[in-house]
Amino acid sequence: MTAMRSRPVAPPSWRRRDARLAWALVLPALGTIAAVAVLPIVWTIWESLHLHDLRMPWLGRPFIGGANYIEAISDRRFLEAAFHTAVFAGVAVTVEMCGGLVLALGLERVTHGVRVMRTAILLPWAVPTVVAALVWRFIFESPGGMATMAVRWKRLTAFTRHAVILLTLSTLATAYGIAVTATMVLTTMMTFFVIRYRWNYPWWLCISATGFFLAIELIFFSSNILKVLSGGWFTLLIAGFVFTVMMTWARGRELLSASLRADAIELKPFLKSVLADPPMRAPGTAVFMNGEADLTPTALLHNLKHNNVLHETNLFVTVRTLDVPWVPFAERARAEPLCKGGWSITLQFGFKNDVDVPAALELLQGHGFELEPMRTSYFLSRSTVIPTLGGGMAPWREKLFANMHRNAASVADFMNLPANRVVELGTKVQI
Repeated sequence: MTAMRSRPVAPPSWRRRDARLAWALVLPALGTIAAVAVLPIVWTIWESLHLHDLRMPWLGRPFIGGANYIEAISDRRFLEAAFHTAVFAGVAVTVEMCGGLVLALGLERVTHGVRVMRTAILLPWAVPTVVAALVWRFIFESPGGMATMAVRWKRLTAFTRHAVILLTLSTLATAYGIAVTATMVLTTMMTFFVIRYRWNYPWWLCISATGFFLAIELIFFSSNILKVLSGGWFTLLIAGFVFTVMMTWARGRELLSASLRADAIELKPFLKSVLADPPMRAPGTAVFMNGEADLTPTALLHNLKHNNVLHETNLFVTVRTLDVPWVPFAERARAEPLCKGGWSITLQFGFKNDVDVPAALELLQGHGFELEPMRTSYFLSRSTVIPTLGGGMAPWREKLFANMHRNAASVADFMNLPANRVVELGTKVQI
């Protein structure tokens, strides 16, 4: 028989070094847990053993032991609340465990479409992060973002002051509960519409993937909706305000675009008529930022009307933001000749790209025109919104949109245009 070889034993110095390394890696995590979780719990328990009477603060905080706990246990309302909480938690956990077990067993027996169903099940947890990121991106990064408007509003400080006064800790807790549960319900509902009407999955799969979670989330939401008068109204108030502002901005942009398009002139016929009897040609290149590629920019009309000149080279640039994160440089710029000295240019950017019009135009060098920075001017059309009675929105919404549009961030900054080469020509537009 061959003797079994014993496993080599590490020297004591190595074991001590490994132990020190393990403690060095674990101690930061333990310290964080202690600071975030353990210490607050210990402090809360210690404070619960003292008397806190806000009506008579001069009495201090005398130590009373477990008197607070005895008083709470003796209170009928506390016992009812504890009982309802226990029943609700027990029912919710039981339903969730049973439903999850049934769904897991069903997935194990399904041979086709398992990946799709698992992805659909994970969507209610993945979508909120994406939705929240897109909303915050719209608020803070959009050229017409609400943060830009809010910072410029002089009443923001008064609003914040009143919000701080009104919101106590209990009110915040109630508002947070309604906000979280409402977000869960809305996210699941949006998930259903996406996978059913956008991805065209069958009804049974869509209902199975979202119905189970929606039932549980509705239980949580219905339990929190009873607390509207206890502070949940603030969440609904803020949600209504944000929804109204966003819908007003979207509807106002539609009305503004429709009004501009109704009074606009097609670009190619207009250039043809201008070149039939051309005005004085100015040296250099004029870049006209154009929202619609087939329409004449308002800045060009005003430039001809007031200055009676037309540049030697005219570029009509339309910027598009695609539903992809990144657009390759080879596909970012496209030029189409319109007439002698005139080109229609389309620039495409992804939603993760930084919009840089001068850098994108440099990609078109050699297409029949040259861009010299010191001989290139950028013309922008600045629209001033004039609210009118009987328009597409209520008068107060039109005034709100006009204020938002007036305080929107500069288009020149958003497109990274050189400040000393930008010419803005304005016009008044009624909606």
